[in-house]
Amino acid sequence: MQQTANRPPAPMSASVAGHAPLLMALLVFVLTLLVTFGAWSSAQRNAEAQLHEAFDYRTRDMGYAIGRRLLVYEQVLRGARGYLRGSVDLSRAQFAEYYEVLRLDQSFPGLEALAVATLIPPGALAAHEDKVRAEGFPNYRVHPADGGQPQTAISHIEPFSARNLRAFGYDMYSEPVRRAAMAAARDSGQAALSGKVVLVQEGGASLDAGFLMYLPVYRSGRDVDTVEQRRTALLGWIYSPFRMKDLMRGVGGIAAPQLDVEIYDGDHMAPDALLYRSPGADRAGVPRFSTATRMEMAGRTWTVRMASSASLEATLDHDRPQMVAATGVVLGVLVSLVVWLLAGSRRRALQLAQAMTLELRESHDRIAADERRFKTILETAHDGFVAIDRQGRITDWNAQATRIFGIDAAQAIGSPAELLLPEEKRAAFRTTFDAFARGGAGTSDTTRPALRITARCWAKRASASVTAWPTVTTRPYSGSLRQA
Repeated sequence: MQQTANRPPAPMSASVAGHAPLLMALLVFVLTLLVTFGAWSSAQRNAEAQLHEAFDYRTRDMGYAIGRRLLVYEQVLRGARGYLRGSVDLSRAQFAEYYEVLRLDQSFPGLEALAVATLIPPGALAAHEDKVRAEGFPNYRVHPADGGQPQTAISHIEPFSARNLRAFGYDMYSEPVRRAAMAAARDSGQAALSGKVVLVQEGGASLDAGFLMYLPVYRSGRDVDTVEQRRTALLGWIYSPFRMKDLMRGVGGIAAPQLDVEIYDGDHMAPDALLYRSPGADRAGVPRFSTATRMEMAGRTWTVRMASSASLEATLDHDRPQMVAATGVVLGVLVSLVVWLLAGSRRRALQLAQAMTLELRESHDRIAADERRFKTILETAHDGFVAIDRQGRITDWNAQATRIFGIDAAQAIGSPAELLLPEEKRAAFRTTFDAFARGGAGTSDTTRPALRITARCWAKRASASVTAWPTVTTRPYSGSLRQA
């Protein structure tokens, strides 16, 4: 018996093939996560860049505001020097009126006072003190007494009350930091800032850092082209003391809390040079952004360090990166699910197609085997076998038929079946066969699907039986013949 063809080997193991959709979905999900991570990183970088731009803008604005405020105060001193008209010998009432008219205490925050420091010529100290005492200040004296030469004294100061009274009569030239600034202003003819000091107004009750701005006052009508001419023409200084905390109040506007600011006197950020530290600047942790810049103002260098404050860093856009990440994950899950479903459907379709193909191949193999077996049976049968189609042409012929009729299969196949009968029987056979083909029965026997005829073929008698073939093939009718 012919065996059916074996199943072809699977291209991959069943376990791997069964997990292929899931593995493909996982791969798509991983790729989606990588793309999402890239988009999230880009959104994070954009948010960081926007925050850094805001920080840069705030730092530029803060530096500009500090410089602008000091320039404004320098203009105040220049205006006061113009009011003095080359003399420091004016009544206190006139100086107080000038201060009140300008309303400096209301318009210029941080300016502690507007004052005149008079240069006392050598040997004129007693005369200076007597003159001031005669104006109604019997306890007036220049201090410290051993300040050296030359001597100066704060002779006018407004507002003339409260803390400023401590500075009345103070010899600033006796203190090195103040002396350096006063000498620089005297020799240059320009405004000069002092280094870090504690103002006399503090009276030892506070160690808040401050500084002073000096502008020299020269005798009217004198030449001041050279350093020597300026020193000779000097009468004193118009100046203002500043407390750093008060000066920085309001600098930067409403955006000032977004920066942690530290200002140092000089080029180095040393603790003893610290002029100002904004609230929160000493917070724990490393700020996200920071910068340090040097500012040259009135002959003095300040190092300004600015860092992003907690309030500025809180404005970092976290929503957009989180939205990108959430959207990417959700889309990754959905796309992976779709891929898993499609891959699973394709796998099932391929399995079904393979099963149908295999079943069809096995069916064809069985039919071919049956045909070979049937042909073998017919070839070894004792009866002759002739199969004819609906047109009455011979389609099959076995060896016994060859022995009965005396013609081989090559001659018989394709010939009309009635040629096997005597001439006188052919018409009757054709009529009977046609009727049988149309209705399934012949005129000689209407109750059985067979047609028996007796014929002489080449002097041999044979009985024939014609029967409908059970399947629709090229030979719907068969006949068995037995020699009489």
